[in-house]
Amino acid sequence: MFWFDVWTDLGPLIEYIGDGDPRQLRIPRGAKVAYAVSDMGWSLPAARSQRVLDLHIKLSSLRLPIAAHGPDRFEWMRDPNISVGIFSSANTWKLLRQPSPEVPWHPLSWFSEGVPRYGFIQWLALRGRLPTRDKLYRWGAVASSTCLLCSLEEESHSHLFFRCNYSTHVWHRFARYIWNLAPLDLHATEAWIRNPGNDQSRNRCLIALILLQCSVYLLWSERNTRIFRGVTSTIDSLCGKLNAMVRNCILSLLGSSRRIDPALLADWYTIVLSR
Repeated sequence: MFWFDVWTDLGPLIEYIGDGDPRQLRIPRGAKVAYAVSDMGWSLPAARSQRVLDLHIKLSSLRLPIAAHGPDRFEWMRDPNISVGIFSSANTWKLLRQPSPEVPWHPLSWFSEGVPRYGFIQWLALRGRLPTRDKLYRWGAVASSTCLLCSLEEESHSHLFFRCNYSTHVWHRFARYIWNLAPLDLHATEAWIRNPGNDQSRNRCLIALILLQCSVYLLWSERNTRIFRGVTSTIDSLCGKLNAMVRNCILSLLGSSRRIDPALLADWYTIVLSR
């Protein structure tokens, strides 16, 4: 279509020239590009505006769309200056969206062996988007911002993961046996997992990723259970749940078609028995 298709780098001409100019150019709104071509070349009236003049100049540089030049074809754009012959939804999505800078901690949430439900909560925590009580208090939604897990300090993302006395014990109960100096900051765990030392196996790195994801999910669930159900778990009880959750994640990996080291579960049992 002459007016609505993107057949020049000016974009849709109905937007470039203006909605009132189809009549000025004497080309119907539903006309094809061939309507503007005659045996002598492009057939357009004299320009009455700068944009119409620019269109004349642009068309003079294009090859005439006549049958002798072959049939029309679609061209999919990989970026504004490169066209490809095959449609790709991934390339189209990259072209349409406005990308944000890559964050270094994204492998903590989105790794192939992770659980999407757990990863989503961890992603919200890393972005500081969970409705913690410090936020709710500022919004006037709650009467107190005190942490529901320790009842000592204000509940915030940095406090919950893992500076709270309750969450520190749960996280360190297992993390300190993976390798030394497990951090108490959610973002610092990215560097901790990425730089475990030369003596650590890939299994230990994978266990650290799974443990972190499960810990964040379980602590947030415990916090919500105390609010909405009035049920409280002791540290030992929650550690038992965390152990079962990590074990189930490992068993699901071993039972899948992924290439997982069979010793992964044994490595986890070693950590559990070291406590």
